[in-house]
Amino acid sequence: MPFFGARVSLLVLAVAAFAAWRRAYGPIGASQLLDEYDYIVIGAGSAGSVIAARLSEDADVSVLLIEAGGESGIKHSIPAACGDVQLVDGDWQLKTTPQATSHRAYTGQKSNWPRGKLLGGSSQLNYMAYVRGDAADYDSWAAMGNHGWDWESVLPFFLRSEDATLARETGAGALNSSAHGFGGPLPVRYKSPANPLAEAFVQSAVAAGHPLRDYNDGDASGASRFQQTVFGSGRRGSTADAFLYPAMGRANLHVLTHGLVSKLVLASEETGGEGRGARVAAVQARVGGPEGEGEEVRIRVRREAVVSAGAVGSAQLLLLSGIGPRDQLEK
Repeated sequence: MPFFGARVSLLVLAVAAFAAWRRAYGPIGASQLLDEYDYIVIGAGSAGSVIAARLSEDADVSVLLIEAGGESGIKHSIPAACGDVQLVDGDWQLKTTPQATSHRAYTGQKSNWPRGKLLGGSSQLNYMAYVRGDAADYDSWAAMGNHGWDWESVLPFFLRSEDATLARETGAGALNSSAHGFGGPLPVRYKSPANPLAEAFVQSAVAAGHPLRDYNDGDASGASRFQQTVFGSGRRGSTADAFLYPAMGRANLHVLTHGLVSKLVLASEETGGEGRGARVAAVQARVGGPEGEGEEVRIRVRREAVVSAGAVGSAQLLLLSGIGPRDQLEK
C-alpha cells in the first residue's frame, strides 16, 4: 500500500503541475486569429497534434491548429479512468450503422464508436495500447504506389518519436531494442504493475508453442505483454501531452479550440474562377462559441491545409467541400 500511495501522490502532483503550465500556454481566443497562416491543420487529434508541433519547429512559418472540441480534463490524464471519458463531452459519441449479422445485443444493432473531440483526439480516450502494425502491411501500401510508406522507410520516424523504457523493465518478455527509440517525446513502456493473469496468459501461450516476442518490431505473430503510452509518473501519454503541449509556447503556433471547420475553400472558388484540382486557399469555420454556433470566418492559407480530422471527420469535411465520389456528392 505505501508504494501504491506514493504512485498516486506522484500522479496527482504531475497532473497539477501540468495543468498550471497549460494555463500559461493555452489555446488562443478567436479574436487573436490572424487573417492568414502558412499552414492550417484541421483537427488536433492523434495526427494533427504531431503535425502542428513538427511544422512549428520552423520558426519562419506560421501554423494554426483548429480543434472542434476543447481541452482535456483531469480524468483524461489518469489511465485507469479511460472508461469514464467515453460517451461524454470530449467524445463525438458516434454510432455505427445497423449491423446485419452482429451487435444483436445492442439497441438497433448499432454500437458506440468513440471519437475524440478535444486536444489529443482519440489518443485521450483510448486504452493507450502502442501497436504499430505489421511490416507487411506497410510494404503493401508502398506496393500500391504510396512511396515512402514501406516499413524500412517509416521505422526511423517511429524510433525518433519514442522514449521507450522497455529495456529497463524486468520480466516483461522479449524485446528487440533495435526496433525502439529512446529520448523522443512519446513514452512507451510495459503496463505496470504487471497483472498476474496477463503474465499467466503469456506464459501459457509460450508453453503452447507461440514465440515470445516484441510485437512492435514488424512481426506481430507471437505473445507479449502489451506496450502502452504512459509517462513514468503514471500520466496518460496522449499525442497532445507528448507533442503538442510542449510546443504551445512557440510564438508561431496558434491553437484554436471550439472551432468547427465546415469547408475547404479552393483557390478557384476564392478567386471566382474555374478549375479542378486547385489547391486549398482558405478554410471556413465557426469560432468563438459552442460547437457550430460562433462567428463564421474564412482564414487564408499561404502554403498548405492539412486535414487530420480523423477517420470519420476528414472524409466528412472533404465531402462538405465538394471533394469526393460523385454519387456521394449528389446525395
